Amino acid sequence: MTWFRDPYNEKFLKLTVDYADEIGMMLFGHHHTDTFHLVKDANGTAVQFMLMSPAVTPWFSSLDGAGANNPAFRVYDANYDGTFNDIITYYVNLTELNNNPTNTSFLSEYSFKGAYQIKGPINLKAMVDLMERLKNDNAVLSTYIHYNSVLWDPKMPEGTYRGGQLCSMEFADYPRYFSCLAQYKSSALHGFYTVILVLLASSLSNLLL
Repeated sequence: MTWFRDPYNEKFLKLTVDYADEIGMMLFGHHHTDTFHLVKDANGTAVQFMLMSPAVTPWFSSLDGAGANNPAFRVYDANYDGTFNDIITYYVNLTELNNNPTNTSFLSEYSFKGAYQIKGPINLKAMVDLMERLKNDNAVLSTYIHYNSVLWDPKMPEGTYRGGQLCSMEFADYPRYFSCLAQYKSSALHGFYTVILVLLASSLSNLLL
């Protein structure tokens, strides 16, 4: 999502693209949700990826369609070449904690490699492949949404929220992100008008009868 101001995001991504081969790994937090972002060059080729860890602090998101998150942290099993053997995320179930506040324990939530059935190391190629599967396979997207909020009331995203999730993962730069998002907005608007036309046709048919 668009947390960076435009000029700073552009400069940051330019540095990332220019030095992609020298950057070992890109690990981030603060976002509260469990996600990732591909970084693409001017030709549309992915050259780096950013991993966003969920937060220990829970919150209710103000983003349209988003909810909250359970507290979580993750452990990276990393290699010196910037690849990962696996990424294990641990979490606290807030509902259970509120019912029993004297017993706080972090539980294993999921293995990144296992959840997304990644063969071999988690690297750029694996993340590009995962992005394609997220766009084309609802079962894979459902898995992502399940962990995106750290198991907090996950619901399959629709319309612009679906676009916001997929477009932000695939395009870290704003021009391509907004261009991608516009397709989902147009699709949602087209669906709205279709429903209106069907209702009008049904009403007109009843009047004629």
